[in-house]
Amino acid sequence: GLCETWKYAETHPEYLALHDGVRTTDQPCLTNPDALATAEKNVLEILSGRHDPAAGLQIVSVTQNDNYSCCECDACAAFEAQHGGKHSATVLYFVNQVADAVKAAGYENVAIDTFAYTYSQAAPENIVPRDNVIVRLCSIFCCFSHPFDAKCNREFMQDLSDWSKICNRLYVWDYATNYSHTAAVFPNFKVIQKNMQI
Repeated sequence: GLCETWKYAETHPEYLALHDGVRTTDQPCLTNPDALATAEKNVLEILSGRHDPAAGLQIVSVTQNDNYSCCECDACAAFEAQHGGKHSATVLYFVNQVADAVKAAGYENVAIDTFAYTYSQAAPENIVPRDNVIVRLCSIFCCFSHPFDAKCNREFMQDLSDWSKICNRLYVWDYATNYSHTAAVFPNFKVIQKNMQI
């Protein structure tokens, strides 16, 4: 990943998430300034070789890894406590800093994309995404047989409402697979139109 946690397991374990009392390379510690500096350096390096100033928009994805090993160190826990107790607060803090570095480097047509996914799905309080940050809300926990505004998807609708209050660039990552019953064929076929309208 962008923080290269695997490189620092022995030399700088403080760069790694502290999860269930153990440092893990599954995620970085999002309040560690050196882990942040590594991510900023890597994003700017990517852009130095791939930036197209004529493009209408280029997106760099700076998202959590696909696991549940969010950092629970004292610094991350304290930061999250100040922002509604939501894990999305540290994710958004980290992504905002990367977005600031990208903007400061002059990449005006670049946006930083991040997920609101699994443990970071609920919106934080008292922190908002920068103008060049895209929050991509993932509907992975939804019931795909019913539209988003059905009773069974009430939590997703609350998250959609909460994020839309603080975020001007909110995308939805919608799924075509029902992870509760993966053998279901086209589980969302009857709700695609309604979900697009929502």
